[in-house]
Amino acid sequence: MASRKKSAEREGPRDITPRPGTTWQVGLISNAVYNRLDRIKHLPLILLVLVGSLTGALVAPELGGRHYPAGEQLLGTPAYADIKAPYDIAVPDAENTAARREAAVAGVGRVYDYDVTLAELSEKRLAIAFGNARDRLKKHASRENPPPLDNADITRQFQATLKRPVPTEDALLLAREGYSRSIETATARLIRRFQQQEIIQSHQVFARDRDTGITLQEVPNSAKSPRKVHDIYSIKDLEAVKAELVVQGPLFLKNHPPELQGLILRLSQGFLRPNLTLNRAATELDREVARLAISTEHILVKRGEMIVRDGERITKRHLVLFGALNKDSSQTQLWFGLAGATLLALLFIFTGFSAASGQRWRASLRARELLFLSGVFLLIVGACRVWMIISLAVQESHSALPLNALIYSMPIATGAMVVKLALRLEPALIFGILLSMVVGVMLNDATWYTAYGFVGSVLGAALIGAVNVRGDVIRAGVWAGAGQALFVIAYLLFEGGGEITPFLIGTLAAFLGGTLSGFVTLALTPIIELVFRYTTDLKLLELANLNHPALKELIVQAPGSYHHSIIVGSLAEAAAEVIGANPLLARVMAYYHDLGKGCNASYFIENQRSGQNPHNRLNPSMSAMILRRHVTDGLDIAKRYGLGEPIQAAIAEHHGTTLIQYFYHKHKENEEKYGPVAEHDYRYPGRKPQTRESALVMIADSIEAAARSIAEPTPARLQGLVNRIINLKFTDGQLDECDLTLRDLHIIAKAFMRVLNSIYHKRVEYPDGLKDVSARKETPGKEEPTRQGDSAPATTLPPPNHSPEESRPDNLRRLGL
Repeated sequence: MASRKKSAEREGPRDITPRPGTTWQVGLISNAVYNRLDRIKHLPLILLVLVGSLTGALVAPELGGRHYPAGEQLLGTPAYADIKAPYDIAVPDAENTAARREAAVAGVGRVYDYDVTLAELSEKRLAIAFGNARDRLKKHASRENPPPLDNADITRQFQATLKRPVPTEDALLLAREGYSRSIETATARLIRRFQQQEIIQSHQVFARDRDTGITLQEVPNSAKSPRKVHDIYSIKDLEAVKAELVVQGPLFLKNHPPELQGLILRLSQGFLRPNLTLNRAATELDREVARLAISTEHILVKRGEMIVRDGERITKRHLVLFGALNKDSSQTQLWFGLAGATLLALLFIFTGFSAASGQRWRASLRARELLFLSGVFLLIVGACRVWMIISLAVQESHSALPLNALIYSMPIATGAMVVKLALRLEPALIFGILLSMVVGVMLNDATWYTAYGFVGSVLGAALIGAVNVRGDVIRAGVWAGAGQALFVIAYLLFEGGGEITPFLIGTLAAFLGGTLSGFVTLALTPIIELVFRYTTDLKLLELANLNHPALKELIVQAPGSYHHSIIVGSLAEAAAEVIGANPLLARVMAYYHDLGKGCNASYFIENQRSGQNPHNRLNPSMSAMILRRHVTDGLDIAKRYGLGEPIQAAIAEHHGTTLIQYFYHKHKENEEKYGPVAEHDYRYPGRKPQTRESALVMIADSIEAAARSIAEPTPARLQGLVNRIINLKFTDGQLDECDLTLRDLHIIAKAFMRVLNSIYHKRVEYPDGLKDVSARKETPGKEEPTRQGDSAPATTLPPPNHSPEESRPDNLRRLGL
């Protein structure tokens, strides 16, 4: 990092053109898919019909009963009668199909990536290392009366560029030869010759590929088709290639003396690396293709054919056929029940969606939100159906347990709590009401359960609140359980029950059901975050950890920007609390909003410690380009670390389309020198803030930056600064696209003042003239950076009008300081 920083200061800014890079997809469904779904005109209606139909299938009662023996416990027992097929049956033979597919998968060889770029990359690194060393020697030789040459420093830089150590004797030999181009050329030729062949780390890697062979595919982006390699031992391992280099290398180095030949061979050996790596994803894909190529086998039975005879032992094949017959029985009654349940589900869901028509948050329900709500709804309804089936089975085997108590313990509040974490409270409440109604219908005449589920869902969602620790979700579940327990007590009293045992069992089961909802919510939330790309409060808690790798990288590369981000986080969090926004989201957004500054840290004033400002050597347009670049660099880093969409939005929006005024006016004042000025070249590329939290980060970022430049930050000056910056953002139109009102801005200003006053409070004066002991000494004429945001360089403070000795307290003068 240090070498990259020095290079940036010496050569100017790096290319700011957005460059393609690997972005880690946070969710299983990409944004492109969601964007396409958003363009479907009648998507809500389609999902309504689909969810209603599936819900109806889950809610429909199981009619018709079982007419054939079923259950694994019947394996090996004799049949009670002759059983013939009443009609033609075709049942998938899962066991034989699975065996055939496993055999097909076992015959698929693993896929290895063949990286054809390693030789080219090694040559480039070698050229840079030798070029830098020769430049250092050339500069040293061109100076008059040069000081002794620091070969050790050149060697360190040479090793750092090569990213590998160089033995001392080789370093001395390279220095003696002046890092000659002939050594570089000979080394590059050997690397190119021996690295371009297929190399594996060790033949032990191929232990599992002896029978199947392997498939090689060239990367990156090769147009060549993958090829099959059956003789895997025709591929050389790394040690064999190095040995081959030692033997054959001298044949290409006849023009070099022996000692240089040894040097070149050792340098070339250090660059050799395996270029074959196992591609697990491609291997699994080939195996999945082989698996799917095997069609499903079926057990075919004709009408009237004997399935099992009286007294014959029942096998797995018999049970499979009996299960198929049971599913097909009483089709007419089953269809009637299914139709009624589907109509009820459609009616409930349509009513709930219509109830939200007047709410502002309904406009934000796009494809992702609709798919999320639909998926969670079906998941919870399906889980409730499974829970009821298990409860019936448990009650049959343990008749002492009341069925109602088993139903009470069902974590019905989970759905509303998950929706609250991912979206907001209003849809969570409607979701909880709909879910309670549907599950109540699933229980047939148990209409009481609708009210029971309503109590648990509303309490669980409403009491989560702002999540500061994971225990807050458990605490909300406990409160939901307490509410459900009180409901059970009230309901049993209303029913006139006088026995103590039902009270105790029912109350305990209801409390357990609510508490279990909290734990299930914690378990489901990471899955929801992964599948639907949501950044919940639980995810924000992880990102708020200052030991996150992205923040640790920032504090190393740009400590000033890191400290600035922490203070901005405090400002944004305080403002979010008073206007009802999400304080945790605002704070985490602020922590990561300046990640991009780590790429060119020395070009930002808060990271300049030496008093040297590299912007003094650049024209204004180039300086503006560097400042704008930290937004795109930050997005690249955020994608690399898999940060959520709200964090990426904060990075893109925290400057909006603000004008970089300092350099814009500098260019405008010197148009004859720099050419005509265009305002759009001096505005940030990001969109304007879309959320209140993002807008708070923008305002807090500017205020914290400007507050550092105030020589004496009195409350009055800070108040004027806060009001001026908020007005500037408002009049510049940066707050037009977020949901902030003028009243909010007034409250935000007060919150910012409260935090700033606590940061810049006046120190208590120490007695006996010791109040200046901790103050640093000022040297006349020394440059001190003052921060004017990201758009201004360091400025020079005027020298003090008194000598340092006069400002020293008496006790320091007596000490000779």
